[in-house]
Amino acid sequence: AVRMPSERHTDETRPSHLAGALMAGGVIIYNAANSFLDHHEPGFHFADEGWFREDAYVGGADKAGHFVKRAIMARELTIGYEYFGYPRPLSVLAGFAVSSFGGLVNEIGDGTNRYGFSYQDLIMDVLGAGAASLVTLTNTEDLIGFRFGLVPNASLPEDPDSDGFGKDYSHDIYTADLLLTGLIRRTAPALWPLRFLLASVTYGTRGYPFSSPAVRQRLVGFEIGLNVGE
Repeated sequence: AVRMPSERHTDETRPSHLAGALMAGGVIIYNAANSFLDHHEPGFHFADEGWFREDAYVGGADKAGHFVKRAIMARELTIGYEYFGYPRPLSVLAGFAVSSFGGLVNEIGDGTNRYGFSYQDLIMDVLGAGAASLVTLTNTEDLIGFRFGLVPNASLPEDPDSDGFGKDYSHDIYTADLLLTGLIRRTAPALWPLRFLLASVTYGTRGYPFSSPAVRQRLVGFEIGLNVGE
């Protein structure tokens, strides 16, 4: 039998639940492996990592990392679910939920290793995924963005008496961007030649957790840069 055009359209746009489930499962498996296999310790324990305090674990760089990376993950998952045929609102919800749940799985795993379950990490995970989802729902991807990258900092001297553990974030930088292309489009079209610029707030640390507390640094930065994508 020959199907009517409307019937063909319905079949072609039907969401691929298998692909969506596999994508979600991959995120969950990755987060579980990332934490449950890391220096396992007996029992389950919690950790108060101190947010962004001077004496916080790695100076709070990991908190910025949790926010930015979960935001990027939620955004990419949303794009993936739309590609697999899900409508925009459901794709955004799925991206937020899978990204946040991945963070929860990661923290549960951390509860079994040397780091401990950190409610601060989980809050930043949810806030990051929520921020990206809100940007998508409001169609402001051309206005607000999040990035992370590497900076060529010289390593600070390590303290032989340091009992710190974990990752040294001295070469990592986390960025929230205001993209001028979106701002100009909405408020000042006459400034269109400036659409290639972006203004950013950055966060990074140096010397955590292996250098002496006297030389450790928590760095908030402001950046004017090029919007290469634009």
